[in-house]
Amino acid sequence: IGITDSWEIVGKISNLPRNYFNYEIYENIPEKGLRTVYCKHLNTIYYEEESEAPEWRILEKDSVILDYKCKMAKGTFRGHTWTVWYSDEIPLASGPWKLKGLPGLILSAYDDNGLCSFEAIELNNGNGESLYTRTDKGIKGTRKLEAELRDLMYSDNDAYMKRMGFPGGAR
Repeated sequence: IGITDSWEIVGKISNLPRNYFNYEIYENIPEKGLRTVYCKHLNTIYYEEESEAPEWRILEKDSVILDYKCKMAKGTFRGHTWTVWYSDEIPLASGPWKLKGLPGLILSAYDDNGLCSFEAIELNNGNGESLYTRTDKGIKGTRKLEAELRDLMYSDNDAYMKRMGFPGGAR
């Protein structure tokens, strides 16, 4: 008996790509220059951090993704080298995860170790409407605490359960 993520089931019976990230990241929240990261655990943990961007080097390569002309860039962020395709036809200096800072929206990204990749599969115009509003606040923590909890979850589930406030751990 275990906890089953409904998205995991949907991923197994559909051909939609699966998201293995248990994060929700909000740029410029609570203020410009900060980002808030919500991490899904048994209790939601969130932390705020400076909203830093990789240093990008734009390369002389181009492609088309979802009918948008794209340019290639490479950058290093937190010890990983990222290759991205961005479109300046969409003038948003944003992208997936914590990748940002180019003169267009990042539509594809992968780290050079092959550990992580992102690919846009559809873009919709929200006409200024909010797509999602978080209603629960969660427990304020730090990036370090979240990493410790994630490591504990995979290495010692009983200790993780106790740390999350469930006395006696998993049964």
